[in-house]
Amino acid sequence: MLSISAADEFKNIERVQECAGDDSLWPEVLRSAETALNCSVYLLDFNTSGRHTARYCDFDNARPIVEFLANVSAEAGRSVLSFLLQEASLNYPYCKVKLITGALDTGPASEVADWPGLITPVFRSEERSVLLACFWTKISIGDIDPEYVMPPFRRFAKAVSASLALTDRLLATEAERQAMKVIVDRQDDALCLLGEELEIHYSTPSFETFFDAGTLFIRRDERLVPIERELDAALRSIAKRSNLTGSDHMGDGEDGGSRLETSVFLTGESDGLLHVSIQSLAHTTPKHAEAFGNARILMRVRQPTSMTEKVKPLLQSAFGLSNGEARLAYDLASSGSLSETLENLEITRNTAKTHLRRIYEKTGTQSQVELIQLLHSLSGLF
Repeated sequence: MLSISAADEFKNIERVQECAGDDSLWPEVLRSAETALNCSVYLLDFNTSGRHTARYCDFDNARPIVEFLANVSAEAGRSVLSFLLQEASLNYPYCKVKLITGALDTGPASEVADWPGLITPVFRSEERSVLLACFWTKISIGDIDPEYVMPPFRRFAKAVSASLALTDRLLATEAERQAMKVIVDRQDDALCLLGEELEIHYSTPSFETFFDAGTLFIRRDERLVPIERELDAALRSIAKRSNLTGSDHMGDGEDGGSRLETSVFLTGESDGLLHVSIQSLAHTTPKHAEAFGNARILMRVRQPTSMTEKVKPLLQSAFGLSNGEARLAYDLASSGSLSETLENLEITRNTAKTHLRRIYEKTGTQSQVELIQLLHSLSGLF
């Protein structure tokens, strides 16, 4: 007869508590639980589309369980997996055999069908659901007394549930802290925090001036609406990929832990160049987090900064630019506007184009953006 000591049970619950806020501890803790419970323990994380994410259990180990649950039916003709993810009570020990009413798929038989086991959802949010399952793969069902194994399984499930809920809250707090730090540190910068649907959570006073101008984007129903197609595509791409690779930990070759970032260079007022950087804030941002906790995207607009005039003689000595070419390169990088540069230097557009062609050749740059980046880099030497 299967036996579970109180000491082992207490030790498992204690170790589960250590996992709060640190997913890297789960594999070791689950293996320890397997030894104590004399079974195979699976912690299965699913995203909103019902796809297993391999956050706690890799795809190969989880595949037989996931496929079996998806291919057998519970009541009302839905799959057991669908029932567990969407409707089953948290931390209630469902007996695998009693859940199944029939088969949905006539595919190959699964060895999981012969395993006695208990399974329950231990965490559920708008973004994901987590199932905990214990299967006794080497013990016949006659050697297991449900009335004996259900209480420790339920206590273990509650401990896992509490640890996952605490992790969720910690990550939400970290996302909020991260966003608040950006806002506090960068009040003078043009920053905007956005949700995945481009809803505006916060924008600095400098950023509000772009709303007033209405050349790059406008505010509509408290959502940011890009005017430029390139900017709209970049924002939508970051929002979509952040949602897929953030808290879902998709796996299958995708890097669930990476921070996403892209840049767009646009022409602002007076033909001046603007650098719009867009990045995901954190790799998990639960929907229920308050304040800035559910902001997924940070957008920053940078305008050309002032440069020291000492860069002009450096351009002449280091790259062989003429005095006129150095003046043009410096003024263009300072203002970011070709029209303004033409006015300041009192030269024609054709003359400027001729100078720019020679400047590109001598400096090894190929565009106005690259030239401006070079001059700002050189200016940093002084």
